[in-house]
Amino acid sequence: MQLPDTIPMHPVDVFYGVVVPQVQTYIVAAPRFEVDLETAREHIGALIEQRFQRHAYDMPRTLGVITTLERAADLTAPVELVELSELETLDADGIEAAPGSRHWHLFIAQSEEITLMMLVFDHIMSHGYTGRSFLYGALDALRPDAATPPVLDGAQQSRFEAYQVHITAQFLARAPWATHRRASFSSAELQALARGLDQPFTEAAMLWVARSLLDVTDRDWPVDASIFRMEQGGDRNTWIQAAIGNLGLQLDAWEILSSGAFTPSSGPMGDDPEGLERFVRFYQGVPWKLPIALGMKWVLDRARKAGAPAKRERLVFNNLGATPYPFFRTMFFDPANNVDRFGLVFVDGVQDRVELQFSPPAAFVGHFDWGAFEAALEANIEGMIAAPRIRRIQG
Repeated sequence: MQLPDTIPMHPVDVFYGVVVPQVQTYIVAAPRFEVDLETAREHIGALIEQRFQRHAYDMPRTLGVITTLERAADLTAPVELVELSELETLDADGIEAAPGSRHWHLFIAQSEEITLMMLVFDHIMSHGYTGRSFLYGALDALRPDAATPPVLDGAQQSRFEAYQVHITAQFLARAPWATHRRASFSSAELQALARGLDQPFTEAAMLWVARSLLDVTDRDWPVDASIFRMEQGGDRNTWIQAAIGNLGLQLDAWEILSSGAFTPSSGPMGDDPEGLERFVRFYQGVPWKLPIALGMKWVLDRARKAGAPAKRERLVFNNLGATPYPFFRTMFFDPANNVDRFGLVFVDGVQDRVELQFSPPAAFVGHFDWGAFEAALEANIEGMIAAPRIRRIQG
C-alpha cells in the first residue's frame, strides 16, 4: 500500500503515551538460527509495509509533544543485530534510549544456544497486542521452522530466563522505591476458576488476585481495580493501523469491597464514548494541534501526579493474553506508582502457565505479609470455585 507522507497523531495515542510513559520491553526466544542483518531488514521491511505500517513513521516532538507522524526514509533503521553478550551489557538507560523518535527498536541477539529478539517500544507507537504481534511476525519471517511456535530445550530456557532476571534487575535498579515479585500458576487451574466464577478469564484473574489481597491485608479498604486489555471479539487485524496505534485497547474499572461485593465503576476515560468521539473529531479537524496537544499533556500529567485517593486500595491489572511462544515482558517501575498501594500486576499466559509479575512499592511491602499473600493465591485458585466469597452487585 502507498503510505501517506504524514499522519496526525491521534489523541488516544497521546492519552496512553502519558498514562504509560515507560518503554515496553518484549522478548521472544527460539533455538539459534543464522541471521544476516541485510536479509533480516529486507524481510522485516516487507512486514512493516504489509501489516505494521505505523512502524514506518518517525514521531518527532515539538515542545515535548507529538502532533504528526512523518514517514521515515529508512523503514528498518531500528533493526539491530548484536551478540547476546553485548545486549547483556546494555543497561536500562541504553535500552530506553534505543527507540528514539521512531518509538521502537528491535534487537536481534545471538548466543550459541538461542536467538533472542527484543522489541523496545512505547504506548505512543501501539498497544501491547500489536507490539507482540510485530515481534512474532519479525521472528517468524526470519526463522526456518516458522510453521510452529519455537520450543526451547532446558539449556536454552535457562539462558532465556537468565536474561529475564538480568533485564528486570536493570530496570528495578533505577527505582529503589520499588520491589519486584513473580509467581506462576497452571493455566488450566485459572481457566477452571473462571468457569467456576462464571466470569471471563481476565475478570476472574482480577477477582482472584483482589480476593487474595483482601484476605491478607490489614486495611479494610475497597479495592479500585483497573483492567488494561484488548476488546473481546472482532477481527484483530483491524486493530493494526497506522493512524491509531492503540485501537482496540480497553480500560475497564471495578470496585471490590472487603465483603467480596464487586461492581463496575467509572474508568479513567469516563463513560461518555460519544463525548470522546466528538473530541477526537474536533482534534482531527483543527489545524493548530500543538496548543491542544500541550493542553492535553498538561491535564493528563496532572491527573497522573494527583496520587491515590485516601483509604482505597489500588490494583492495576494488565493482561496481554495467552501465547504459545517463549515470551517475557519487563515490568514497569513508573514513579507515579510510588504510593502506599498494591499497584500493578502483569498477567501473561505463556504456553501452559500463567505468569504473574508484581511491583508493589517498598512502602507497601513494609506492612504486607507477602508469604501470606502467595499462600492465599495458592488456596484461592481452587478454593474460590466452591466458596467464591465474591458476588457481583446488580445495578
